Amino acid sequence: MTVFRSGGTKGYSLVEVLVVIVIFAIITAGVSAVFLRGQHEYLVREETVRMQQQARLAMTAMERDLRMTGYGLSDVGNLKIRFYNKGVGTVTDNFYAVAEANVFGSPKAAVPAADTDSIAIRYCDQPSDAMPDITLSGSVPPPSSSNTPVSSTDGINANDLIIIYDPTDLAKYGSILMVTDTTSAGGLSVKHGNGAGDGPLASFYNPSNPAVNLFPPGGYPVGAKVLRLAPEALRTVRYYVDAGMNLRRQSQAGLTGAVEERPVASGVEDFQVKYHFRDGTWLDAPVTDDPDHDVDKLRAVRISIIVRTARPDRQYGDGDSIRLTGDDGNGVARSGGGYRRMVMSTTISLRNLAVRDM
Repeated sequence: MTVFRSGGTKGYSLVEVLVVIVIFAIITAGVSAVFLRGQHEYLVREETVRMQQQARLAMTAMERDLRMTGYGLSDVGNLKIRFYNKGVGTVTDNFYAVAEANVFGSPKAAVPAADTDSIAIRYCDQPSDAMPDITLSGSVPPPSSSNTPVSSTDGINANDLIIIYDPTDLAKYGSILMVTDTTSAGGLSVKHGNGAGDGPLASFYNPSNPAVNLFPPGGYPVGAKVLRLAPEALRTVRYYVDAGMNLRRQSQAGLTGAVEERPVASGVEDFQVKYHFRDGTWLDAPVTDDPDHDVDKLRAVRISIIVRTARPDRQYGDGDSIRLTGDDGNGVARSGGGYRRMVMSTTISLRNLAVRDM
């Protein structure tokens, strides 16, 4: 006879099951917290690294271009070149300086972000051995306003640009014209007409009478320099920050070439430029016609940027307020939104302008 006794087979009590569930929940919560914390830290590091990369991209690109300021143009009088503005039919106040602060008339209109700076620089992009030593053989303006007497026409061709300037007078600007023909009749000279037979761009560069305003008071003496430029050799490069916080680069060859524009770096919240002059003064921009603080006395620039992460971090809070001021510029405070931010600054010596002091 089989006898059954109670308690021979035992299971888990409800209390034991609940204890196990609680322990498992605690372990799972701990593991999840560690995972989420690690994931958050990874994302923060990734965002920070990307921010630093964008800052380095921005500074490297600007430093490379700004070092070219004035290359091939360092002895052009007061570092300004007067040109003819076909659009308004005048040369009044039309100057291309080797460096310009916050000017957007050329090469292409753009709208920079509020409270940020922009800078444009110019240089001659052709090897020095491609520029023969040519001077004026007669004073300019000559009797004929469409001819310029020169010591040689070697290397000068129709559609080339020429810049006439006096390297011995550092207060006098240069003048730019387009060559439409060369002739030896009555002595070497280059023509710069603006008629229908002179080429499609002649009327853009050459006024009907450049002697009126294109040349400086007193003109240019015999021996003044004539710098021949290939049509695309004169380069303009500009940096600015758009409303989407992208640092953008504009580039134009010549005065009529197409403007190439591309983004350089993203997340750039502020961009400030300070200008250093020969007397040691730092200013927010060159001062036109100031004997000590115009572009011809410019020797260095300091560029500063504030870069922020692409995505906000809700756990970060507002963070510290950052402002590019004093030696770094004249910017406004940037803070809030849960974004991490960093500042990067560098001073760039404009060595092509510093040679004027030698």
